Amino acid sequence: MELILNDWRVAFVFLGLGVLSLFLEVFVPSGGILGILGVSFAGFGIYELFAHGHVALGWVSIVVTCAAAFFGLRFGLRRLALRGSLPVALTGPPEDFLASLVGKEGIVQTALRPAGAALIDGQRVDVVSQGQFVNTGAHVRVVATEENRIVVREVTA
Repeated sequence: MELILNDWRVAFVFLGLGVLSLFLEVFVPSGGILGILGVSFAGFGIYELFAHGHVALGWVSIVVTCAAAFFGLRFGLRRLALRGSLPVALTGPPEDFLASLVGKEGIVQTALRPAGAALIDGQRVDVVSQGQFVNTGAHVRVVATEENRIVVREVTA
């Protein structure tokens, strides 16, 4: 191992591993381990250059490593940025649909305790009972719509 570290050109391998690890830190969830390894590799490579008497090369490698890490992270993060816009999602069913449900009857799909789902007018909708529990399969009638809430009551024969 000492024979390998006596060659000053091995420092460039450590510098490359350091820059690569710093760049991968952006894309791989490592909890900072890759960042710490990257700084350690780069620091060891720079130390090796100074230890072997290549002071000018050491300073150049410091500048190049910092620049490579900066630009790699900057352009790497830019590639991850969202470039388009997301479509606007509806916050609930249209109001005219809700208003048309008042007075219609349906069948409970999931137990209302007090919220659940019912099949009304051929569509599965989220509904809320008026406070009482309603079992699955029971017949319900829409009594009101409040904003995006559909309030139902169990129909008794």
